[in-house]
Formats: sequence, structure tokens, C-alpha cells
Amino acid sequence: MRFFLSLVCICLSLSAKTQVNMDDISERLSYYGDVMVSALEYNHREYASSQFYNDFIQLLDSTNLYNASLDNLRTISVIDEDAGRFRLLSWQLEKAAFEFEYHAFLVWPDGTYVEFKQTRSPDKSIQYMDLKPDNWYGALYYNLVAFDKDTYLLFGYNGYGQYDHIKIADVLRVEGENIVLGKEVFEDRKDKGMFNNRILLKYSSDAAVNLNYNPGLKMIVMDHLMPRMGKQEGQGPTMIPDGTYEGFEMLEGKWKYISKLYNHSYGENNAPRPKPVFDDNKDKNLFGKKN
Repeated sequence: MRFFLSLVCICLSLSAKTQVNMDDISERLSYYGDVMVSALEYNHREYASSQFYNDFIQLLDSTNLYNASLDNLRTISVIDEDAGRFRLLSWQLEKAAFEFEYHAFLVWPDGTYVEFKQTRSPDKSIQYMDLKPDNWYGALYYNLVAFDKDTYLLFGYNGYGQYDHIKIADVLRVEGENIVLGKEVFEDRKDKGMFNNRILLKYSSDAAVNLNYNPGLKMIVMDHLMPRMGKQEGQGPTMIPDGTYEGFEMLEGKWKYISKLYNHSYGENNAPRPKPVFDDNKDKNLFGKKN
């Protein structure tokens, strides 16, 4: 009996110790996550990133992060699939000046996970490829939208370099327990009738650019970009928004390209107008009524 009670006490002690360790890891992740993002010295950021990654893997292997609160890990993007099928976690590290590293994990409800491993950059070639999580371009993901059975729109950001950033509209496919990125459903913006596996939007690093799903319009909406000489020293030609919008509409299982979302003028101080009053009706007054 004494032996049994001693064994119970030891087990309870080990369980409490494990819980304390998990709390410690959570605190370490919060600390290293902050240093990873905000430290001025790149070697400090890189060291913090390696510690963050190791602790995060330990947390994944010890705790089911599918339902866990990650509010204290503010450096991680957390996206929960609407139907509760999985959770997508991602983060970014700026290792050296304008050199970026990305990590992502898809966590299933039972706590098992799939790690996305960055092995390539988001160059033009990936527009035409199906990719597996172990052959990933790297991104900080900011939106996930279901659009077909086991198929999702996935929107991400890649810092890319000193002069240009990239935003990506991708497709995430769940095939049993396997994950595939990409699908030939995005109509090519220059070659009508041809379809790409994902959208890449490369733009000047000093510009703010939108690429996302608009639930009101039920469309992918993005800024229309125009060429411009860069304002940064050594930048050269780059792309910036011109104040107009283009997008993609779902038709017959494909995202068909629309070059202009609104009837609008390209002139100065002319904002997009979904229902223009005067453009095709010169005989109407200010309120859209006939003179």
C-alpha cells in the first residue's frame, strides 16, 4: 500500500512538473518572439528566432495547440478554419537587413501537425507549380477562405527584399492527411484563357498594396499596379498602386480575371464608383435623375 501511494505521489509530482515546464516554455516563447521581431541587431534576432523555433517545436510535441490560447504569442499569425478542421500558424523573421525567413504549421484537431519548410523564394516559376509543405516559398499568412470542397484560398505576404515586397493568393488543398499548395484556377492577367496555380503581386516596398478576398463582392480584389521609377536610392523601376482596382470572380470553378472592378476615371481625385451617375448618362443631374 505504501509503495502504491508513493508511486501515485511521484506521478502527480511529475505531472505538475510537466505543467510548470509548459508554462515556462510559453513565457520563453513570448520573450524570444518579442526579441525576434524588435531587436536592432540582426544576430540577436536570429538567435532569438532559433530559440523560439526550438521551444515552439517542444510545445507542439507536448501540447495540443489546436484549441490552445496563443494570445501571449503576438508575433504569430493564427488562422482558424471556419468549420474547425485545422488551425494555421505562421511567423516571419528578418534575419539580416532585407533577408526574410518564414515558418508555418498546420495543426489538426488531435494536435498532430504539418510543418511548412521554406526551400525556395516566391519567384515567377511558382505560379505554375503544385507545391508540398516541404517545398515551400515562405509567407506570413493573413487570410483563409473556403471556396470549394477541401479547397481554400490562402493569402500571404513575403518581405522579399529591400526594394520590393510580394503578396500571394494561393490555394490550399486538403487531400486526406496530405496538404498541397496551388491549383490551376487563376486566370492569367495577360493571357486570357490560361490559368496559373497562384497569384503573385510584386510591388514597391514603400507602397501599401491590397490583395484579399472581399466577401461583399464575393471576389478576390487587388490594387492595380503601374510602373514608376523608385524613390529609394538604387531602387530603379518598380510597381505602385494607381488608385484603381482589379480582381477575380469565381465562374465555373475558376477565378476569372476582371481588369476593372468599377467604371471609373483615371484622373486625379477620381475615386472608384460602383454606380457612376454621369459616365454613360450625360443627360442626368447630380442625383442621377434625367434633366
